[in-house]
Amino acid sequence: MSDLLGLSGARRTEELTGPLEFETDLVTLVGDAKATMSLEAMADGLVARGEVVAPVLLRCNRCLVEWQEDTIADVILAFGQETDEEIHEIGRDGAIDLEPFLRDELCLSLPLVPLCSDSCLGLCQTCGTDLNRQPCSGHPDESESPFAALREFLEPEID
Repeated sequence: MSDLLGLSGARRTEELTGPLEFETDLVTLVGDAKATMSLEAMADGLVARGEVVAPVLLRCNRCLVEWQEDTIADVILAFGQETDEEIHEIGRDGAIDLEPFLRDELCLSLPLVPLCSDSCLGLCQTCGTDLNRQPCSGHPDESESPFAALREFLEPEID
């Protein structure tokens, strides 16, 4: 990147590929991320614009079905010698490390609550049957439960 510094208006496109580590209970990055970044020199720094794409394994929050899809995030970053909240630091050797920024942008583009479909019925809370595949066969009356007496506090009988 140092070859662009000080050459205001100079541009270059870079193709970057590599692993980005990120995992939660419902989302896992499963392959190398690919970024296409356009780097443009400005008077006091550099602007990086582009897109990062990564394959992710998602788990439905309702039925726990897993599927893989690509997640795409648009990236616009500014780098300079003097930094603030919006301008990130250029290294002494003129290098910039895009990895943490690409990972953050990619993570922000992931769904907070992944769903296999908006109409997902989820799992039966009692037996765990996937209600998308088959209806639940029902369950015995809960009156045998030691907590059955507390039910009237939640659902009082109407006379």
